[in-house]
Amino acid sequence: PGGELEPEQLPRKLRAELETALGKKPKSGDFPSGSARLVSFRLIRDLHQYLRERGSPLYLHELLEGSEIYLPEVVKPPRNPELVARLEKIKIQLANEEYKRITHNVTCQVRACSSVPGLSSP
Repeated sequence: PGGELEPEQLPRKLRAELETALGKKPKSGDFPSGSARLVSFRLIRDLHQYLRERGSPLYLHELLEGSEIYLPEVVKPPRNPELVARLEKIKIQLANEEYKRITHNVTCQVRACSSVPGLSSP
């Protein structure tokens, strides 16, 4: 909508950030296509804010049209061995408590059945 924006029209700081971002190529293996560029969402939002202040009817989603979201891989911190051991103890304890709860009256039922004629074991 409305043609291209001339770089000279942008504030110096915003123009420098855009030129830096658009000049950077991602590390190999980050993207399947070689023409991809990484531009931060903050920078796109700043550009959108500048355009809105100048009366541009351009919406943010229109600036993002045709782009892809790149989320860096989250690095999981190593698990604390003490915590892992403690969790295993708790799991075993809970399993034992559950087993006791389920089987607490099994022996009572066997005694009750043996007193009923015809149900006693041979």
